[in-house]
Amino acid sequence: MHRLLVEQASAFHGSTALQLLFLSDHTVSNLCRHTAWQCELHAVSHNASLATLVSLLWTPDATTLVVKGTRWQPFDRAALALLRDKGIRPIVLRVLMYSPPCLYKLSRTLRARHDRNASAWRAAEQGGLARHAALVDGAAITLNYADVLWDFERVQAALQERLGLHVSDAFVPVVGCDVFAYNRLKTVGTLRAFAAAHPPASVGYNASTRQCNERLLGEEAEGNLHRLLEASRRDTLL
Repeated sequence: MHRLLVEQASAFHGSTALQLLFLSDHTVSNLCRHTAWQCELHAVSHNASLATLVSLLWTPDATTLVVKGTRWQPFDRAALALLRDKGIRPIVLRVLMYSPPCLYKLSRTLRARHDRNASAWRAAEQGGLARHAALVDGAAITLNYADVLWDFERVQAALQERLGLHVSDAFVPVVGCDVFAYNRLKTVGTLRAFAAAHPPASVGYNASTRQCNERLLGEEAEGNLHRLLEASRRDTLL
């Protein structure tokens, strides 16, 4: 059985953290060694036959391939049709991760955007949450970025139970082995160390309620947040 895991997390909202989780399970194949910027699919699709590349990445020891980003979507039908021609019929599983709005303080880029134009930042956050909420029903699992940082054991157990993955928050990718210079991927420190250096209170997040202390967005966005929160609770409270 071949499986294709599609990471769906917005840029600067924990997408690299999610990718590090998958990298920590060495039975999962990825695109990092194939000249992919940020290990993303779209970065290699212009330079190689997508179906040929993907088919080569599955091995008897690594029957799961993970691709990063929503940009897989435009290639779905064509790539899967070509894979079927090669006798490969993968199960496509989407891993959705959203980020509570107060976690913008963890990202230098998002802090700068917020400080430069709070209204534009708010509109972008509202749009991102709406897109994520629309994907909940089709996701194999929905994760809360805050849980990945501050309730890791629960996330770890959920990924093992639902997807058979064995992930670690103490993993540090080795350049030249797990990742490569051309990936331009942030590889400093572990998720565990990052979480310890940035406790929930430092960004105004309540780990008990799994929500931000302040409402930073409008009513519609709060509704989408609630839907995502309930989905992540359902998927991780085993």
